[in-house]
Parts: sequence; structure tokens; C-alpha cells
Amino acid sequence: MSYKAHDDDGNEVFLTEINSLCPIAYATEARQIAFDHLKNIEKCSVTLEQMLTILLRPIGSIEATHIWCPRTGWTNQLKWQIDEMTALNLGWIGTRAYTIEDSKSELLSKFVCLTSPASEILTYLNLEEI
Repeated sequence: MSYKAHDDDGNEVFLTEINSLCPIAYATEARQIAFDHLKNIEKCSVTLEQMLTILLRPIGSIEATHIWCPRTGWTNQLKWQIDEMTALNLGWIGTRAYTIEDSKSELLSKFVCLTSPASEILTYLNLEEI
């Protein structure tokens, strides 16, 4: 038996990767953006301290360069997150869903949402969790 999921407007939604990646230089701002989004848009019971808690570093390096939050969500949640990020109109924030087909330099320089699997993202960007 198969099931279908729908949003509040009746549109069919699908599970997708929503992996948020951000340079550590923007950590404070990105965590606040993520917190505001999850609390106000997705109506989740979260704390600021729970946002983007995983540190990343280039493989073989000591210092963290990025923060991230790998998660699975629904396509409508991805759209909400992208819409919120785009509305902020900040140059260091991506304005669409990214994949590992995109430029490494762009992915590493912005706060972005990636829909590729988390392990593939880390391999493509030569990053590891700390």
C-alpha cells in the first residue's frame, strides 16, 4: 500500500533532503534565521541552542570552517525555508535549493540549503564533522 502526503492547500509533497550549510563567520546570524524559521513558519518547539550545531572542517584540518544541520523534510518545508532565506535579501544567503552539481566555491561561501544526501555533500566539499 502506498500513501501520499499533502500540504494544507492539498498539494502533494515528497520527502527530500534539507541540509543547511553555512560558513562559520555567519554562525550567529544563521542560527537566528534558522530558529525564527522553525519556530514561526514550521511551528516547531525549538531553542536557539539547537540550531546548526554540527561543526565541519576540511578533512585533515583542525579548525572548523562551517556549521550545518542535515535533515530530511518535506518539499513544502524546503520551499518555505528557501522563500524565507530569499526574502532576507542578504548576499551571503543562497536563494534556491542547491546540489553537489553547483560550484564548490558558491556552496562554501554562502548559507545554503542542499538537497543532495549529506554524505555526498561532505565528500564533494571535502568536509568532515568534528
